[in-house]
Amino acid sequence: MNCITTALAASLLAVTAASASAADFPKSGSTKGTTYLIETFVDELEGWQAEWQPYINVSVGVIRDEKEGGPFDKNFMRCVAQQAMVAGKSSLGGSCTETDKDGDMIFIAYGAGEFTFVGGTGKYQGITGGGTNKVETIHEGKKNWAGILSSEKHWEIK
Repeated sequence: MNCITTALAASLLAVTAASASAADFPKSGSTKGTTYLIETFVDELEGWQAEWQPYINVSVGVIRDEKEGGPFDKNFMRCVAQQAMVAGKSSLGGSCTETDKDGDMIFIAYGAGEFTFVGGTGKYQGITGGGTNKVETIHEGKKNWAGILSSEKHWEIK
């Protein structure tokens, strides 16, 4: 085989593998999982007259589905969050990208205790739905945090 034929064969194989992977992913469902997160403080806004200054942080983690090999098992998650004090209550919100071993991504928006799937690539193209989270703090330092996030997800791909 010459280089062009080899490249074409490799491309077709990659497309076939991606299609099989997308075909294997359930078009709808529900699952429970656990995400192990580590968060790092990035920056804060100075001068606010509040109990603490608003801040931005970045967190990363690994998701484990309730059943090993489940639809989101071993996905990598990276989030950017902003937190501030609003009317005496903590206001937390942010966005996450969840990436699987094939490089396909899910885009997520979240607030306190809830999240929404806002899109995706590859097998997750057209994903909608979301779910709820419960957080258990494992470590809380001045500029870092670690915790376990238990979630229930429901989704549909159109």
